[in-house]
Amino acid sequence: MKKSELTKLIKECHEEILTEARNSSPFHKYVYFAFNYPNNWIEKIWEGNTHMIEHLNTKFNSAYSRYGSKAAMNMFYVDLDSDNQQIFEDWVMANYNG
Repeated sequence: MKKSELTKLIKECHEEILTEARNSSPFHKYVYFAFNYPNNWIEKIWEGNTHMIEHLNTKFNSAYSRYGSKAAMNMFYVDLDSDNQQIFEDWVMANYNG
């Protein structure tokens, strides 16, 4: 293999690794989740906790009504207590592949 071919291959692999790392970063996952969240995502995250599901659906719907689609998820997130922020973060990191 020529040196130029090897250099090209290394650059391609490096870019692929960087892209994969970037796509799995917490920030990347959160931003893409915020704009592409699945149906019933609150029910999926807080599965089995009916009271919390109802409460958080109300909270998210209120944020959506007040701030619109571009800011609702951020306002929802900052309004969560630290325990529920952690539950949310853990679920997004483990389950969202958008």
